[in-house]
Amino acid sequence: MPRTSRHARCQSIPTKGITFNQKETRVFYALDLETNTNPGDGLDPTNPLTTITSAAVYFGPRANETGPEGSIVFDDPNEARLLRSLNAFFADPDTTPGVIVTWNGANFDIPFLLTRSKFCEVTLDLTALVHESRKPKYSACKGHSGGYIAAWGDNDHADIWPVFIPVAEKNNMKSGLKPMAKHFGFNPIEVKREEMDKLTVAERLAYNVSDVEVTYRLALRADQAGRIDRALDSQLYMPASV
Repeated sequence: MPRTSRHARCQSIPTKGITFNQKETRVFYALDLETNTNPGDGLDPTNPLTTITSAAVYFGPRANETGPEGSIVFDDPNEARLLRSLNAFFADPDTTPGVIVTWNGANFDIPFLLTRSKFCEVTLDLTALVHESRKPKYSACKGHSGGYIAAWGDNDHADIWPVFIPVAEKNNMKSGLKPMAKHFGFNPIEVKREEMDKLTVAERLAYNVSDVEVTYRLALRADQAGRIDRALDSQLYMPASV
């Protein structure tokens, strides 16, 4: 994505192995991973057979901003090469630093990336720290002790799932991505987990892109309501006076 104009008021805040760069962000990058369910179970990154099969990014401007919008899919049977390509995208000087938004990414996408990159011996510019505010709904991802706050290069991270939990509770509905997307009038592609391994490559990638697009749309709604900045991982360490 071409670099867009932005204010670059920077101050690095070191925090126990993770560094957040304070910048005014004007871009969202919705990120979602798809993992191997057969062989593998899709949920255990410590299982050598549970590989990352694709990663999708839907990029676009934050609320009240303007800019290009679209999706990028990283699809490669070689997991190490896929991870290097994904990292290169976020490290590219032409990629405008912004906010990586995920749905339950603190407890799924981030730990998966950490484990699989270690397994593949790929170095990512992703730094992460287990934090008590990112508690998993059920149990931590296999091989991890909890949910993460994270930064990928100059990009902040926001797991927007917790932002929408009050909406689910108020409407007596599940807090999953698909129910929430449909609640707000979006039309995500739905596939049962046990049917994922039966999808063609094209169908799997369309499913992956659908997930990141609705994640982006929901992030915009939260941003319009003034709730994204409070969900930024960096805000756990950024004093209001900085």
